[in-house]
Amino acid sequence: MSERQAAEKITPEQFFDEIVPQILIATANTRVNVEGVCEIHLFGETRSAWTINLKAGTVQQGGTKDPDLYLEMDRGDFQAMMMNRLDIERAIRGGRVRFEGKLPLLADLGEILEPRSMEY
Repeated sequence: MSERQAAEKITPEQFFDEIVPQILIATANTRVNVEGVCEIHLFGETRSAWTINLKAGTVQQGGTKDPDLYLEMDRGDFQAMMMNRLDIERAIRGGRVRFEGKLPLLADLGEILEPRSMEY
């Protein structure tokens, strides 16, 4: 099975609960000047939410009060985004991906969580 095929089988729960903590450890040095709390909601057949604190390097299930960035999208769009198959600008303009908060933090979050390798 190729790395891409393996990545396609990763659920959002696996991504946030297993992979994001590893990414946060691996990116500790690059996150030194990044501050912000991001709340991510996925909807569809199953609704779920996670909170990522980029400064502290933590991720937890559930939402938080007053995040710096709120992001929501359909689970299918999230999985397409993780595989670099989603035109994020078009999805935002079309209302399929919604966010509120600090736009620079959205860019930081995207860069930190950008799929690079299954080595995390």
